[in-house]
Amino acid sequence: MIECKPKHLFDTPSITLKSEAAKEFCKVNGYIYEIIDPELIDHASLIGLMESGLVKLTERTKVKLQTYEREQ
Repeated sequence: MIECKPKHLFDTPSITLKSEAAKEFCKVNGYIYEIIDPELIDHASLIGLMESGLVKLTERTKVKLQTYEREQ
């Protein structure tokens, strides 16, 4: 499991709690957990990664993407 967050948020209380829970989930279920500060990618690349199944967005992020697409 890879969680993408800006580096300046890594040590915030909510991200710390989520990371600890994700690490435990991964340990119990045989996954590896990593938190990364991703590079910016273009819209077409993001859509391609989503369609291939390599990237899955949270519902909240999907709404943000839809709002962005409507505004373009």
